[in-house]
Amino acid sequence: MIAAALVLVSLGVRAADAATELDERVVRRAIELPTWLDVPLEALMAFASALVALAVTVGTGALARRIDIIVAGLIGAPVAYALSLAGKATFEFARPTLGPGRVVRTAVDGFGWPSGHATMAAYLAIVLVVGFRRRQRWPVVVATAFVAAVAVGRVVLGAHYVSDVVGGVGVGMLGAALGLAFGNLARRPQNART
Repeated sequence: MIAAALVLVSLGVRAADAATELDERVVRRAIELPTWLDVPLEALMAFASALVALAVTVGTGALARRIDIIVAGLIGAPVAYALSLAGKATFEFARPTLGPGRVVRTAVDGFGWPSGHATMAAYLAIVLVVGFRRRQRWPVVVATAFVAAVAVGRVVLGAHYVSDVVGGVGVGMLGAALGLAFGNLARRPQNART
């Protein structure tokens, strides 16, 4: 429900106007931050790519001998990525652009909504936290910080508006939910045999 709400609200914001005044103000402020932030933010973005998310979920599942996590990775990661690409192709919402007296830090081709990096960060965090069902709080804190850092990083780098990353988080949540649902189905036969 939360995922669908994030997707619908962010999509509604973008559909009402190419980018809201709030989106524009946030991007203007973000790109004024010190440029030394660019290098660590770009490095962080590598961990939110579709291939890394797929490799981490499947690899972690294999190391832990958890067929449910492997299936969640094999189904959820491609679905989340495909939904992100479909959203970009369907709605064609522009990214922040160069304007008078304004330079974005990262020139990125393609459309902006939803953010693919935010999609994959949310997907990865949710699959690992929910899939392993730890009772400690630190995995949730680390996962939330990772998603927030990627989302903020995309805005600071000038690659996305806030509404793009909010939509991306929602799309990632949907992909994770679908992957985990199939993962749970894959785990049931193992439980039935024991």
